[in-house]
Amino acid sequence: MRSTFKVLFYLKKNNLNRDGEAPIMARITIDGMIAQFSCKASVHPCLWETNYNRAAGRSDYARQINSLLDEIKAGIDKHYKKVLERDSYVTAEKVKNSFLGIDLRGETLLQVFRQHNDDFKKMLDAGLRSNSTYQKYKDVYLHLEAFIKKRYNRTDIALIELAPAFITDFELYLATVPKLAHLCDGNLPDQRRTHRIAQQDDGAQEHKDHVALCQNNE
Repeated sequence: MRSTFKVLFYLKKNNLNRDGEAPIMARITIDGMIAQFSCKASVHPCLWETNYNRAAGRSDYARQINSLLDEIKAGIDKHYKKVLERDSYVTAEKVKNSFLGIDLRGETLLQVFRQHNDDFKKMLDAGLRSNSTYQKYKDVYLHLEAFIKKRYNRTDIALIELAPAFITDFELYLATVPKLAHLCDGNLPDQRRTHRIAQQDDGAQEHKDHVALCQNNE
């Protein structure tokens, strides 16, 4: 099923600055799930065109604001496609983090896999994924945890440490342990995707200007 994807800009009118201007927020909505952040720009509410999610008028300031919003929208679209290609499914939070350049390389494999399963469960609850696939991912997580303990005598492994040999070794582990061989057949996509996450910049450098202008609205 194709995800529904929408980006809009709105004013946070309950947080006016001393000049009476409201911060402009970006909201990403994917399959009903929302992630939002500040665009680090503000405008007076009377100069905001709600129907078009843009600054009204043709003043230099309005053109500057709208140019920024166009740039942010194009960047979000690009990162939506990147996350979808990388992970085969996408959430609003993932797209926001990718756009803002939040680097996953400092995280660990099991930490990311847990987040993957949590995201997948949300999609399952929304009727967008199958329970059988979710149960397989849960099984893979448990066996991955056991493999890391057996092979490396550790409780987890950092993404930055992953190498192609890790994938091969894990597949061999599943193939040689009784009753686990079925998990090798088409149920390891996220291990390969996780390795790609560990090896790529994830657009942080390319979008450093965006990061300077946009911050997480926690």
